[in-house]
Amino acid sequence: MIGRNSALVGLLLACQQYATAAPTWPASTDDLEDIMLLNSGYRARGFATAVTPCSAAPGPGRIAAAEWIRAAFHDMATGNTYQKTGGLDASLMFEIKSSENIGSAFQTTLTTYAPFLSSRTSMADIISMGVYTATRSCGGPVIPVRGGHVDATQGGSIGVPLPQNPISIFKTQFDRFGYNATEMIQFTACGHSLGGLHQVNFPDVINQGVFPNDYAVMDTTSTVFDNRVVTEYLDGTTQNPLVVGKSVSTKRNSDYVVYNSDNNVTIAGMRDAQAFANTCKTMFQRMIEIVPSGVTLTDIITPYEIKPYDLQLTLLDGGSKINFTGDIRVQTTQRPAASISQVQLVYKDRTGAAASTPITATIRGSASGFDDTFQFYSFSAQLSAETSISSFSVVITKTSDITETWDNNGAGFKVDDNVIYQAPQSCLDASGKLTVVAAARNGTVSPNLKVVVKNPRASPIVVPALSTATIAMATQSAVGSYQLYFASYTFSGSQAQSAVLGVSAGSSSDNYKNASSLSNVCASLSTPSPTPTPSSSSVASSSLIPSADSTLDSSSTSMTMLTSVLTTPASTSSTGSAASSSNLPTPTLVSSSSEFATSTTTLPSSSSPVSSSTPIPSFPGYDYTGCVNDSSSDRTFTAKGQIADTNSYESCAAFCSGYMFFGVEYGTECYCGNALPPFAAPYPDSECNMPCAGNRAELCGAGYRLTVFKSLTLYPAPSNPAISGYTYSGCYIDNVNVRVLGDSFLFAHDMTVPMCAGFCAGKKYFGVEYGEQCWCGDALGQSGLVDEWECSMECSGDQSSFCGAGNRIGVWVKD
Repeated sequence: MIGRNSALVGLLLACQQYATAAPTWPASTDDLEDIMLLNSGYRARGFATAVTPCSAAPGPGRIAAAEWIRAAFHDMATGNTYQKTGGLDASLMFEIKSSENIGSAFQTTLTTYAPFLSSRTSMADIISMGVYTATRSCGGPVIPVRGGHVDATQGGSIGVPLPQNPISIFKTQFDRFGYNATEMIQFTACGHSLGGLHQVNFPDVINQGVFPNDYAVMDTTSTVFDNRVVTEYLDGTTQNPLVVGKSVSTKRNSDYVVYNSDNNVTIAGMRDAQAFANTCKTMFQRMIEIVPSGVTLTDIITPYEIKPYDLQLTLLDGGSKINFTGDIRVQTTQRPAASISQVQLVYKDRTGAAASTPITATIRGSASGFDDTFQFYSFSAQLSAETSISSFSVVITKTSDITETWDNNGAGFKVDDNVIYQAPQSCLDASGKLTVVAAARNGTVSPNLKVVVKNPRASPIVVPALSTATIAMATQSAVGSYQLYFASYTFSGSQAQSAVLGVSAGSSSDNYKNASSLSNVCASLSTPSPTPTPSSSSVASSSLIPSADSTLDSSSTSMTMLTSVLTTPASTSSTGSAASSSNLPTPTLVSSSSEFATSTTTLPSSSSPVSSSTPIPSFPGYDYTGCVNDSSSDRTFTAKGQIADTNSYESCAAFCSGYMFFGVEYGTECYCGNALPPFAAPYPDSECNMPCAGNRAELCGAGYRLTVFKSLTLYPAPSNPAISGYTYSGCYIDNVNVRVLGDSFLFAHDMTVPMCAGFCAGKKYFGVEYGEQCWCGDALGQSGLVDEWECSMECSGDQSSFCGAGNRIGVWVKD
């Protein structure tokens, strides 16, 4: 076995681009790393979607990527490096109405960012990541990003540079940011590589009716991050509205004023494309690292070679066994997925002794970002509750029989079995009542339940506030080596959709669980042993249901609790019912933030399992496909989706008009797609049991359960059409750094496969991507084939044909 030596080679290659040490898991930036790297595929976060391709626009005459970079600058620009105040701190969300932040760009950007806000990732972190994402999507340099930004609680001082400022004011303002006169010129050029100005926002710079959509771009490649803004200025061909045109007479030609402030010496030094890219990398990194005193940023975020996901222990079978599930992400940028024959977990038990039998993981899916690709492997294993697990290493066996052992920089990947979140025994009913059960190993202190919710703020602030409630959990009963505990909580409004929860006891914790993934039925912990699936957070009849004869523990009357556990066989557990909420007191809050809105809850009035006689859904014009699993990190349907209180079969079908499938979930959610991916595993119809918010006579899935319908009229289904003289080769991973096909490119809002074939006539290969892109080449770049369902985006000019997807290109080869 070669062991860590071969692993080290790949690690060194991977770290060169990011110029930082290999990360040790877990890290405070784990969520931000996902946002940065997982653009498409399995567990994709989709953060880059709004700026992919670079021309992506939230409306006519707009370029989202340019708006993201400007948003970061305007957020930072109220800072003062001398006084150590402000900087990149998300104060922009409080400054939307400032005269320095005119237009809709900043409001739109923050609205796009808001869903990614969490207890692990601040809005300032997201704004910072937006600079990396927008720049990279447009072909610019890799901007190093650090986490650890802290959000402001109020707006900052004024001080954003404005076109009418004289050069002395510009220099003073940039000096306040920490940039000297030379860097002021460099930064301005970098910041104006993308996008342009709107006449309605700058009437003293642009005349109405002169430019398309009254939007004047800075250079002729406004959707490519390059130095054309420099070369056109130096060559005298620029149409930059801040250099020529009306701005000259109104003395608002600020780019000229800045560039010419040293007789064009600095701007001339940026004529070289690589010098421009290197300079912009430095300018932008410095911008997003300006923070107030007391804030310490993390190391630069670099991809993990090996990263665990959703490691979950679940107590089974009366406490004698524990189920261990999760995913392992393997970076395949330098290690092709096709070269991997096996991935295993070699683990140690809770005493530190090596286990004799490794856990084998199986391929779950692939994902990619701008510069990196990944393969995910899932595992599920039953362990003895007595010996359990304490840590593991990951062993990769390659097709060449070479092995790599990854031990998390010598620390091992830790697994804590002292406190366990019992997802199957927890539930969230339709009224927003949450029931959480945890198992604490004997000798562990009593655990607490922590719930983090998002609360909307008053207009015009579009970024929600986070509030945290910590609730002491109450004793239930002993199960093997563990003691079960219970707590309840009630959500208000739509809080449950984005709520995150966890349980902790002393230094042990089991955190970052999505409340929305829970079933609406708590089931019983029973014998014989249940067989949960790792992708599901609900097991139909083998988890904990409060017994009808449960009683209150007299020693802790301030908490809602139960004292008995059903241990009858699963076949008899379906008659269990919850204790009446009217007989139980509400829980005690241990701590709560000042913005926490509600602090009391009761047990669900009924936790009885849904009858197996659930009616089979039907809807005219559609065939009922079934109840399938779904996940917020890996959606079954990715074409588009919406959340609406009026959700029903009728409204979702209308929203998904033109798509082969529509699916409804969790009462209020609707998703559309043209292909049902292979990982969409079927579940019993009884698990899709939540009434639709807009029509309670219909059933709209459940937590992580999707009720799916297939159109009977949309035929033929979208496909990869036959092209004379060519053969379809397959769906390939693509990225903006190294294109699969890079000889020539066509972008068209009415793209079709024949159009692309005609454009690429004479080339050996052509490919379509992201609905509107066409790429040509005589050689196929290094890449990897993925499942066909990953290339399921319709062509913008022909809904009957597929045109790849984000970072996925459908390729044809000449016969």
